[in-house]
Amino acid sequence: MSTEQMYLTTVHIDDPAFGDLGVWDKRTGGDTQIAATKHRPGGMGPEKTYRSLPTYSDITVTRVIEPDRGDYELFRRLKSAAGRVYGTVTEQPLDDDGHPQGDPSSWYGRLANCKPGQTDSNGTAIRSMEVDFHVETIT
Repeated sequence: MSTEQMYLTTVHIDDPAFGDLGVWDKRTGGDTQIAATKHRPGGMGPEKTYRSLPTYSDITVTRVIEPDRGDYELFRRLKSAAGRVYGTVTEQPLDDDGHPQGDPSSWYGRLANCKPGQTDSNGTAIRSMEVDFHVETIT
């Protein structure tokens, strides 16, 4: 059995100014989708499907902002690089003891959005940042 916490999600930006961005807490998106290509022949024949090319939903990674890790500066730099750089999000399954198990999955795409999280003068919630990628390929 596997739970959501049994995965190691990392991010790498393909720009020497960034490189490896370390471990992230959460990944959403990256789904594979196709637009169905179908045809029903004359004479009420059964509908037939044809090969369709996949598209991928955007992927979002999230982690708590840690000033000691340099996240304020990292986020400022990522905002400036949005739309210009590419990156890879990798997800490695882990076993019950936290050791790598099986092959990782990777999503490659353009850095699209940087979301700094909410602020609230009366809030006490932990603040997280989110980074989105427009996925082009999955391995």
